[in-house]
Order: sequence, then structure tokens, then C-alpha cells
Amino acid sequence: MNKITTAVACLISTSAALALAVFASGSYAAGLIETQESLQTSLQKRLLNDRTGVCMTVAIIAEKTIKATACADPTSPKLSAMLNDNTSFEIGSITKTMTATLLADLIERGQMNLDSPLADYLPVGTNVPSFEGKLILLRHVVTHTSGLPALPPDFMPTNANDPYANLTEKSLLASIGKVTLKQAPGETQSYSNFAMMLLSLAIANKAGMTYEALLQERIFKPLGMAGAYITDANKPKQVAAAIGHLPTKAVTAPWTLPVNLAGVGGVRATLPDMILYAKAQLGMIKFETNAGVDLSKSILKTQDKIPVKNGRPMGMNWSFQPSKTGEVMFHGGGTGGFSAELVIDKKAHRAVVVLADTQVGAMGSASQVALHLLNGDAAIGGPTIAMDAPETLLDALVGDYMLGDNLPTTLRKKGKTLTVQAAGQPEFEMGYDSRGDFYPFALDALLKVEKNGANYRLLWLQGGGAQPVKRVMTEAEKAVLAAARAKIPPVSAEDFERYVGIYNLAPNFDIKIFIESGKFYAQATNQPKFLLTPLGGVKFALEQVPADVEFLSADGVNFETLELTQNGRKNKARRVSK
Repeated sequence: MNKITTAVACLISTSAALALAVFASGSYAAGLIETQESLQTSLQKRLLNDRTGVCMTVAIIAEKTIKATACADPTSPKLSAMLNDNTSFEIGSITKTMTATLLADLIERGQMNLDSPLADYLPVGTNVPSFEGKLILLRHVVTHTSGLPALPPDFMPTNANDPYANLTEKSLLASIGKVTLKQAPGETQSYSNFAMMLLSLAIANKAGMTYEALLQERIFKPLGMAGAYITDANKPKQVAAAIGHLPTKAVTAPWTLPVNLAGVGGVRATLPDMILYAKAQLGMIKFETNAGVDLSKSILKTQDKIPVKNGRPMGMNWSFQPSKTGEVMFHGGGTGGFSAELVIDKKAHRAVVVLADTQVGAMGSASQVALHLLNGDAAIGGPTIAMDAPETLLDALVGDYMLGDNLPTTLRKKGKTLTVQAAGQPEFEMGYDSRGDFYPFALDALLKVEKNGANYRLLWLQGGGAQPVKRVMTEAEKAVLAAARAKIPPVSAEDFERYVGIYNLAPNFDIKIFIESGKFYAQATNQPKFLLTPLGGVKFALEQVPADVEFLSADGVNFETLELTQNGRKNKARRVSK
């Protein structure tokens, strides 16, 4: 069953949409978890009775590696499978860091170059777009500044539960000819699975072997990752694949990606495999050379920071964020039924791996746990518990809406909860939870609600995308709103310029404030840009997201702090660059 969404499924790159789930209720750690017992206790407490039914297996890698596994239901039959070191999980977009390592390996061998055009490594005749003579370089692809869209423009999955199954190399290459770049490559960061699929194919073509064979030869075997694979045909005999779940607890199908496009997110691996991979990132593993190339050099090359215009420097598919210990390096991943997180603190010589058998990316659960266990940068929070919605909230939300740009949708009250029905679709009953979210029982989606003065702003999260849900107003209501907005003093271009910059809100979460074509925008890490509308003074509304931002200044001239109000919480972000 797949209804309502106006977005298509994406391999999730980070664990949080603009919903900022990392700031869930809970207290920060007084000290680092160092024993298996304390790790087990902490994880069990975090997951117990979580409405998603999620199970997680985690590892803290330091001088000593400790592991723990827990489920929302400690009596779940899933637990016994999760306790097996030979259970594999879909790691989603963490695969992209492995693709970067293969690229770095080919660079070390003199076969590829970061400053070469992507088109040089694709089949002759591939129509790769450019902008005013400026080409898409490999450095643009691995820093997500290529200008290519998140997915191919004509990508239309025939099976929402396995969206990439019918994609082919031929159709992917044909799609790129249908793209027109809106600005020069290198200008703006915007996460692109499309670009990474093209890079995956380019690497396989240049190496003269399949992407999976290349992974096995140059990463998995040298690291001893004996349980890692992509295609079922290459699944090691001792490995059993975990079953993936939606956050509704429903079982969902594994994702299938064409092998040479699988560098975008197709790897399956066990917890011991991912521990070895984390150790390699920390320099804990020594390697023999392969045809004169030392894998450790390739790994280090992926961690070198690449300058990004109008954005924070990145590694090759690695993101960096300030931390209480200095800085962390990270990448998250998610597929239809799995979530994963890998966070690394090079200075502290410590890393955390989280693998989950449930897609909890929109809730931020995997990143929240990982950051807490790494160095206490995030509160571990508590489980998300199903509960009755407040009567006043239900009454306030009932009505007709427009989901995205063109999907009429109605919210109705039913007992202690709401139902949601899009035009021409069935009516779906929704639950309500302790985070203040509504969730359909039959769909992998979230309806996030934010109080906005006397009103509410709503956001629909589904399929890796986020869509505003705007109430359909009568002409009289529109007139009242227009009159109210007319009273708000206009904001000059000079005022906008004072707020422009990158604000760090959390260890894996920046908000970029910028001006484009005379309009004012906010863009969170690896998320779409959202229009900012003046609310008066230094306060602005994110039109497409249930949130407000306010710019704070100690002297009334220099604005170095942004305050985000969302889900009833206020969180401050410090400007780290202009």
C-alpha cells in the first residue's frame, strides 16, 4: 500500500530532516559509556516500548570495543537474530564513503582525478550538463555541489517498497541529458543520490570490473569484512540478512540496486564488518599494499577537507561538525526498512556504529543514539511512546489542506486521533506519540505539527522527502492574513545581508541562511532550501516547515546567533561562517 506521498523514496543521508529530532527529551551524559553493561542498560532504556518496535545493535570503538543489542520489545523474536554477529543490515548511504575510498584508490593509482570532469569517466556520448561552460568535476560530486537533482528527473518507481529495482544503467545515463543546471557546479550544496549513482558507474567503468567486485578486492578483503556484500548472489554462506521494518512495525522488502549503481547505498554488512570499517577510519588497522597502493592512504584521502563555496568543508562524502571534543566526522544511511549511523571522533580515537532493523530516519533515532554514545554531544532521550492526542489539538487541526503544491488533503477527527485522506485515496487513521507527531498506521510517514501563534504549521514526511501541509483558506481568511502581513514592515536587502551565514545547531546539523534571486532562504544540512517569510523585527517563518527562526544580537548590529523554534522547543545556533 503506497498512497498520499508527493515525494519519491530516497536513500537517507542523515538521520534528521529539519524536524531536528536530535533534541529529543533526555539529559546529556555525565561521562562516556565505557563498559558493555552500561551500554546495554543505556540502549535498553532508550528503546523500551518505543512505538516503532525498532531493534538496534551498536558498538563503541575505542581502545576496547564494546557492543550491545536491544529491542523496543525485549521479548521480540527479532532479538535472537540481532544478537548474531553474522546478521547483515542495509547500511544505506554510508556506502557512499566506501565509494569515496574506491575513488581515492583510483586517484592514488593515477587513474582518476578530483579535478577531472565527471563526463570523462562515463560512456562516450553521455550528455552531462554544464553551466555557462563550467563542468561538473568529481570534487563536486563527492561534496554534493554538482547541481544535479536528488534523483533522476524521470525517476518513477514501479514498486515503492523496492524503488530502485527497475533502474538501469541505460535509463540513468539517459536521464542526465534531461537535466538543466540552474547554477554553476560548486556553488551550492544539495544532496544528490543521482550524482553518486553516476560516480559509482564511472568508478566501475574506469576500473574495468563491477562495483561489487571492486569493493571486495580493495576494501572488504583487505579489511577482513567477511560478511559484507551487495547482491544476494554474493552473500556469504554464514550470513543471514536481517528483516527490515517500517516504523509502523510492518515488514518491508529489501532494496535492490543495479550493482554498478550501488555505490549510492547498496552495501549490506554485519556489525563486526562495520567495526572493522570504523577502525580503518581511525587508523587502527595496518594494510599490505595492493598493486603498490596502501589502502590507509586512500582512507585518509577521503578524510581530507575539500573547500566548499557557500558551505562547510567536506571530506569525500564525509561531513564534519563541531563537537565538545573538537570535531566529529560522520555519515548516516537509511533504506526502506533500515537505519544506520557511523560517527567518528579522530581526536578522541573513538567511533560509534549503530545499525537498526527499522527505518527511523525521520525520527532521528539512530543519530541521536550514536552522538550520545560517541561523546555526549546529543541527549540519548527516551522511547517514543504512543499516546492520545490532546482534544484541543485535534479540534484545531481538523480541516482541508493542500499537501505540497497540488494534493488536496483532509484531516478529520476520529476518537482520540485524526485520520488523513488525500484526494482520490483511502482514509488512513493516524496515531499520536510523545514527540508530538501523528503517524499513519498503514504508511511509513509522519505528520509533524508546530504551534505558530494561534495557528499551526504542518509538515508531511514520507519517502525521504518533506512537504508542507497548508490549510485551504476561505477568501475571507486570506484577506485577514494578507492584511496582517501588510502590517509587517518590509525587510531591506541590507538587513537580509546581516543574517547571511552558516549556523551550527547540532553536531551533525547546520542551517545555512542565504539570499537567492532576491529572496531569503534557510537550508539545513542535506535538506532542501526553505523560503523565509518576515514575521516582524528579526523573526522569520519557514513557510514550508513548522518552524520559526529569530536572529539574536548582543549589540544590535552583529547577528551571531540564530534561535530555532520547533516542536515547542527553542534551540540556539552559533554562526560559524559568513
